[in-house]
Amino acid sequence: MESLQKDRTRANRRCIPHRLDAVQYYRQTPGVQPRPRGLVGGEEWIELVTGGRGWVEDEGGWQEVGAGDLLWHVAGDSTIGRSDPEDPYRCLAVRFTTEGGSGRRVPRFTRWPDLEAVEAFAREAVRWYLDESTPREALRACLFGRLLLAAVQGGERAGRSPRAAALRRVWARIERDHGRPLRLADLGAEAGWSVAHLHEVFREETGRTPHEALTARRILAAKERLVLGGEPVKRIAVECGFTHAAAFCHAFKRATGLTPSRFRAAHQRLPEGGMTSAG
Repeated sequence: MESLQKDRTRANRRCIPHRLDAVQYYRQTPGVQPRPRGLVGGEEWIELVTGGRGWVEDEGGWQEVGAGDLLWHVAGDSTIGRSDPEDPYRCLAVRFTTEGGSGRRVPRFTRWPDLEAVEAFAREAVRWYLDESTPREALRACLFGRLLLAAVQGGERAGRSPRAAALRRVWARIERDHGRPLRLADLGAEAGWSVAHLHEVFREETGRTPHEALTARRILAAKERLVLGGEPVKRIAVECGFTHAAAFCHAFKRATGLTPSRFRAAHQRLPEGGMTSAG
């Protein structure tokens, strides 16, 4: 696994696409099935699903995809080929050409769990592409880099088992409601499972418990607010889903090694000597 990751890293450094071919926002027509497009050498197509349900052919079968799924197609792959007639899929499609081909940079199926960020990125990508004043080289680097980062951060999509759709609903609930009171029973209800079964499946598929995943998402939200704003720690604690400031401070220090106040100070302080100019 480590060797494969190193090979992908080298490929990513070596083969940044030399051309951005198109950026499109695609809405499949209800009741009509899409025509999948097979990719040839040098082509890379990324489909970021923003809503609905679709299926893509993979290894002789059909894999279901939904909001937040990030599909990275290279030569030999095909784009989404089936759609739910009543809930047709929608996606951002970004097409690149790479000289000599790129190989598989990242797993074909990854996931971008922050659905609000997915929608925002899709809108921005289309707007930037349609704006002829946007420098094409800068846009190519920006879109490619952001999609690659999302794929690497998201990791390989949670399973291709029958449980995958249920787990996606659990992740979506964590992403949407992490700032509110949220019980494990609520997460289990999203999947139609008991708390015990949720714990078992979640740990098996992700390597951590649902509670650990929920706490990690709350800590990330708190980090962002601590660094980007000047809100009181007590307010951040409550609005990031913690019952009170003491519980938040305990969880935050356990996760980061710092109290929230020290974390804020460390990330808002300039290096000693301040900023210096080159030359």
